[in-house]
Amino acid sequence: FTTAYDNYAIDAFEIEAVDYLLKPFDHIRLHQALERIRKRLEDKREAPVQNSPNNKLLIDDGEKMIVLSPDSIYYAVPSQRTLEIHTENEVIESKMTLQELEKKLEGLSFFRTHRSYLVNLNHIHEITPWFNGAYNITLKNKEKTTIPVSRSARKALFEKFGN
Repeated sequence: FTTAYDNYAIDAFEIEAVDYLLKPFDHIRLHQALERIRKRLEDKREAPVQNSPNNKLLIDDGEKMIVLSPDSIYYAVPSQRTLEIHTENEVIESKMTLQELEKKLEGLSFFRTHRSYLVNLNHIHEITPWFNGAYNITLKNKEKTTIPVSRSARKALFEKFGN
């Protein structure tokens, strides 16, 4: 974050900002901020993967708590005031947000292909070009669901697969 008003710094750190630059700033201070960001990204890459057979999620559907294995999730998408979590056999509706689910699945094989889609990379069948630099993902489920990949997410998606 960067601004000319120091009273916004507290707000920035409440949402876990990596650093806060107060204008005017010099090149040395900018370099320090960039180093903090690089370190945070490196730490995130080196974090141990939390996916194990015993990892389960508790999903509140409004009536009961559903125990769900993260690997059984194909994708999640917001729909009106709920979050639809699509598995092989069912669609679970939850009051949580897509961002909250993404946080719970951090470190696992999930990727935000678009602002409205969180996809399990293990269930991708193919990736096809669409138009204007965007792509579509086709999943391995029975319906062969197609999910958009935004132009801004394309590069990061291909990096997940080592390309």
